[in-house]
Amino acid sequence: MQILLSPSHPYWCQRIKYVIFDEIHCISGEAGFDVWKKTMLLMQYPVIGLSAVVNNGDELLYWIENIEYQHSKLFQTSKSRQICFITHHERLTDLNKYLYSNRQFHTIGLMNAK
Repeated sequence: MQILLSPSHPYWCQRIKYVIFDEIHCISGEAGFDVWKKTMLLMQYPVIGLSAVVNNGDELLYWIENIEYQHSKLFQTSKSRQICFITHHERLTDLNKYLYSNRQFHTIGLMNAK
């Protein structure tokens, strides 16, 4: 965040097209909430937020809309940046968990108690 807001890196910052926040679901009051909020509020760049586990999509959208409203007031722009909330409910990764022991994989939950 310091580089993005620093006046000593104008050339580098001019080349930024988007800022990507991975695991954006972490903004929901978890540790680091203030850093997420301040970063999104102070940046002039378009933001892409990614998460595979957003359970509270409406709350997340409301929170981002609020940040964008504050951003438009702070920078005295006539409108907020456009928000497009896309959901996809099909999970493309296998979330099975395994334990590797004695050169064998054991599916967690299917292991015997030995």
